[in-house]
Amino acid sequence: MKRPKSHQIDTQAQNILRSKLPTNWVPREQHPDYGIDYEIEVFHDEQPAGIWFRIQLKGKEQYQETEDSIVIRFETDKINYYISKVPFPVFLFVVHIRRKEIHWLFLQKYVNEILKVENPKWMEQESVTIKIPKKNRFYDNAKEIESEARNGMLYTHLLRFGTPPWSVDFEVKGAIDDIDKFEEERKRHFRDQNEIDLQLALKYYEKEYREKSQQLFIDIFNRTKDQDDYVLEHLSSIPGILSFYSVFDEKQSFEIFELSSYGYERAEKIQNKRFIYFFRGSLLEAVYHMLVKRIRSNQIIQKVVDKQGRGTGSLLRLYQSKDYEDLLEISKNYSQNIYESFESGEYWVSLDLLERLIRINLFPYWWLITERTKEELTPLLGNASDLIESSLKLADALGCIDIKCEILKHKALLFHFQNRDAYKDVLKSMEALAAEHHLNHYIKLSDDLLHEFNERSPFPEGPDDFSKSRPIEEIPDEEIDEMHRMLAEMAGIDLEKDDDKIANIVRIGLKDRNPERILKNCSHLEVAAGSYGIPGEMLGLPTAGFKFLFCKYGGGVYGLSLDSMYEGFRKDHCVNCEHHNPMPKDWKWSLAWQQEKDKK
Repeated sequence: MKRPKSHQIDTQAQNILRSKLPTNWVPREQHPDYGIDYEIEVFHDEQPAGIWFRIQLKGKEQYQETEDSIVIRFETDKINYYISKVPFPVFLFVVHIRRKEIHWLFLQKYVNEILKVENPKWMEQESVTIKIPKKNRFYDNAKEIESEARNGMLYTHLLRFGTPPWSVDFEVKGAIDDIDKFEEERKRHFRDQNEIDLQLALKYYEKEYREKSQQLFIDIFNRTKDQDDYVLEHLSSIPGILSFYSVFDEKQSFEIFELSSYGYERAEKIQNKRFIYFFRGSLLEAVYHMLVKRIRSNQIIQKVVDKQGRGTGSLLRLYQSKDYEDLLEISKNYSQNIYESFESGEYWVSLDLLERLIRINLFPYWWLITERTKEELTPLLGNASDLIESSLKLADALGCIDIKCEILKHKALLFHFQNRDAYKDVLKSMEALAAEHHLNHYIKLSDDLLHEFNERSPFPEGPDDFSKSRPIEEIPDEEIDEMHRMLAEMAGIDLEKDDDKIANIVRIGLKDRNPERILKNCSHLEVAAGSYGIPGEMLGLPTAGFKFLFCKYGGGVYGLSLDSMYEGFRKDHCVNCEHHNPMPKDWKWSLAWQQEKDKK
């Protein structure tokens, strides 16, 4: 009786495979062989290496090919069996019996990470299409498969049982008498747990479970802190934590600065270039935004000072000049950091830094356009445009879909600034890309930005378009006081020190900047700034000095603190005064009101 051709092909495939198996692989045929032809145990130096995996063999006279893949059909029930029942890696080996070529694929990982994404309903089919990368050709690359199998033992056990195979691992190896070996085993399991948690945190982030993601990153950071054996896992947790902070929030920007400084210091100790470039870039970005905010605050304070007509704020102008110099230096260092990361082959870090640089270029445009014309700012947007196009090419080359979505967001913002309707097409492209890769955050963001840009169109093209912007007189006292406090900090004045005379003068000046609590007692009271010394001059704060408090019907007092002055003035002049006339209950002091008073 003639043997079926399928049996002949199978026999030839087995012979070809056996002829190419490394000598340190011990094959054991499986009987019965439902979906498994061989169990392989790996030996190193004639000793068991603790690596086991299974082989499912398929012989083919011919198969379908693409430019980079071999395409075959595979039974769904067998794949389901591997995923749900087999806690060890199963490798598919496909043998082309005419060419004597063998290609391989780690089946459980392929199904879990590729097949179920590309074909969510695969289990409803009798067979599915499997694509084996042509680069997975089995020549003498036994080490690569051994590495895949070693990692795959944990991977498949997690798929099967949902927990790390610690107890199973110890049972297989038996009792460990050597305490050093036991310690190494403990460290390996702890490292595996950290790696799994890092991957899980990223998955939670992608799936919009942000609280779970953030907590996992924080847990990894805390349990690996000050442990040299897990410094890489520790450093890897920091970018995850940073992703939940915004450089546009003052408090969070400081957190970014602190964490980035810490990460940079740790990365420098172990000379890990990837993390050095990443944290240096994050640190520079945080400082850049702090400086931009400070420059903006200084400009507002300068306008307040000029509006008051009191106090030159000479140190304030000096700070503004110094801040601009520092800003240029940061930009220079940031560009150098990108260049070094790219030259070192850290392309993912380079892309992340480029995306941040685009953000840095676009961020100031929001407030610069209130003071500069569109023509003056054209080079700024032109530079951002060049960065966007370069970054998109790099993102495509690296396959970084989430960063590409972020760059497309910046491109849409750029077009919105330029009043080009093309921002709509960019947002549609971003939404389509996000939908293809199940990035729900960017799907929603594209829709939100479309509505926001539509409502805000056209975007202002210069100072004349900001006629409805908030006047200086309407800026809340709390904001202006905070700016003065920031200037005091820059000048080295610690406002928290009770025994510091200069700090006390500034504290009084901040309190007396708004004299409403005094003036509301009577409409005939007046307050005027007198002489002021270095603190008032430095901070553009005329009330940080001596003041006059007087009444139009006679009487006046000169002093440093309005509260102390009024207490004495009231006893001497206001008690039983026939002209006493409290201000209306709804009256509020304002800079505009004070200016009108000063004119009179």
